[in-house]
Amino acid sequence: MERRATHPSAIGQPTERFSIMITTPTVFVLGAGANVDFSFPVGLSLLRSVVNFRQDSSGRRTTLELGWSAKQLDEFCDALRYSADASIDAFLEKRPDFMGIGKAAMAVALVSCEQTSTIFGDESGPNWLKYLFRRMQASCFESFVGNAVTFVTFNYDRVLEHFLCTALQNSWGKSEEAAGTILKKIPIIHLHGQLGFLPWQAEENVRPFDTNGDVESLRIAASGIKVVHEGVEDRKQQFDDAKAAIAKAERTYFLGVGTSNVNLERLGEANFQDNKAWATEVGLTQSEFDEAKRRYSPRIEFRRHNNCREIITNFVHWD
Repeated sequence: MERRATHPSAIGQPTERFSIMITTPTVFVLGAGANVDFSFPVGLSLLRSVVNFRQDSSGRRTTLELGWSAKQLDEFCDALRYSADASIDAFLEKRPDFMGIGKAAMAVALVSCEQTSTIFGDESGPNWLKYLFRRMQASCFESFVGNAVTFVTFNYDRVLEHFLCTALQNSWGKSEEAAGTILKKIPIIHLHGQLGFLPWQAEENVRPFDTNGDVESLRIAASGIKVVHEGVEDRKQQFDDAKAAIAKAERTYFLGVGTSNVNLERLGEANFQDNKAWATEVGLTQSEFDEAKRRYSPRIEFRRHNNCREIITNFVHWD
């Protein structure tokens, strides 16, 4: 760990800047639970949010503006409500006839949560990204790329890349373009698509990180969604890249990733090396926890009652 003294503060107290970084090859795999700190609806809460489009709400009005009729939206919301499914993805797996409107409704609900002030929060609340960014800080702006990390995400949102870009900009007084150039060198792999590209990421299918619900922006967001059960042929490269990164990593951390879906199987968990992966475990019953241990140990170690920040705080190796 390098420690560099800076100029004394205005009140005469010396301050220090710590340059730590992650030099051990590391992969962070993000599931829906990784977004709890940032007030994004996930799983059942996203389903409930969309079901509420049955009522006269801004979400309903926006979905209708995307070209769906009131009858189509009502039928979708009613079927979703009475399906007893725990997520919209699970529902759409059995009801592909609702695929188009389902993706549109998810986009509407998720885009409405894209608020920079919310994902940064305040110092009193939990925020694993804020903690991780501080620990990844380098001795100079350009050295941030020296972090030996790869991010793999099952989520549609762009919270991760927007947070990192915004934090880099403001920490060093740089432009979005300069911060984006740095971040393009750190792999961020979306396995199920994303709600459009951020302005620094691409030239097409671009939309900024904000709650703007205009029709074109929402169409871009909806078109970028690939639900879990859709064929992965068009995402083969992303899955291959993710599996390769995990195979090379010394340590892999699963943050908010479910234990009973196909996601871990698609990442080739059966071929993981023993004792090189750790996972959050919040909210599982004893029997569910025991089943996860039986299925995945010692390839993945589930840390009982550890959330995202606690896993990062207690188990990440910084050098």
